Amino acid sequence: MSVWADIHKRSNGVSLKKEKIVFKEMVYSKERESEIIARNVYKGVEYFVVNIGIHPCAYVVCEKEFLDKHRDEWGDIDGISVHGGVTYTGKISELSAFGGDPDLEEVYGFGWDYGHAGDWSGYLTDIMNEGSRKYDTWMVVEECKSAIDQYLEIKKQDNALATLTYTGSYWTA
Repeated sequence: MSVWADIHKRSNGVSLKKEKIVFKEMVYSKERESEIIARNVYKGVEYFVVNIGIHPCAYVVCEKEFLDKHRDEWGDIDGISVHGGVTYTGKISELSAFGGDPDLEEVYGFGWDYGHAGDWSGYLTDIMNEGSRKYDTWMVVEECKSAIDQYLEIKKQDNALATLTYTGSYWTA
């Protein structure tokens, strides 16, 4: 299912006209081909779910400054708790599913995948996947929303700290 929305505003303030909202079901495969299966905006923040065939991945758009401030030396973001941890931080356009989209050229974000031990993998046989968990598009979208809530809470805390002033003996707002 796909529908068109007239305007969405990304967290970096860039407005996009006729941005496509996408929702498709996750279909596991042995082939590694990237396809955007969900794209939408939640609380003003854009997110994507990508089917790379063997498992889904998820990405949330954020400011480069947020990544510069909160990304650790391993690429994780303290305060963002997602399945398997944050496994990507950087330009969204550098990911194969997004290559060539001029609207995403200077857009940054963080992401994670569902390709860990105990997760269903498209390249394994059903017997090898026994006991593994399959993730559908709705499950990944819900985790995107949770990640966005966490991201916005960190930004709120950053903004609160930015308004504090040190008077010489104590901090005031």
